[in-house]
Amino acid sequence: MKNVILKTSLFINCVSLAFVANYFAPVKDFFKSHNETKPVAAAVPIKKADAPIKVSLKEAVLAQRTEMETCYDDYLKREPKRMNGSIAVKWAINEEGRVQSPTIADTQIEDMELMDCVLEQVSMMNFDPKKFESNTQFSYRFHFKARSPGSINFQ
Repeated sequence: MKNVILKTSLFINCVSLAFVANYFAPVKDFFKSHNETKPVAAAVPIKKADAPIKVSLKEAVLAQRTEMETCYDDYLKREPKRMNGSIAVKWAINEEGRVQSPTIADTQIEDMELMDCVLEQVSMMNFDPKKFESNTQFSYRFHFKARSPGSINFQ
C-alpha cells in the first residue's frame, strides 16, 4: 500500500510540475532556456605565424636591440638591486607596417620608466607591409637579466 501511495504521489507531483511549467510563464521560460540546445561554436583554427612572419618579427625586434639595452641600462642605474624579469608587449601592425597601440600585456619588472621606454621602442618598429594583413596582432616577451652591458636576451 505504501508503494502505491508513493508512486501516486510522485506521479501527481510530476503532472503538477509539467502543468506549472507549461502554463506559468516564468517557470516555462526557465525550462525553455535550460532545455534548448545551444549551437556548438565552430572550431576556429589557431593560425601560427609562418617562417617569413617570424623572421620579420625577429628582424624588427633586433633592429631596436640597442635602444632596448639603453632602456634596461637606465633602469639598472635607477634600481640598485638589478632585478631580472621580462616585459610582454602586445601591439597591432597597420597597413603601412607601423606599430599601433602597443600596450604592456604582462610584466615582472614594475618600473614605469622602463615600461614606457620599452613601449616607445616597440612603437618605433617597422614591418614589411607586404607580409602582414592590416591589424595583425602580436605579443612579444622581452627578457631582461642583470648582466654586463650588451647581453639582453631576446627570445
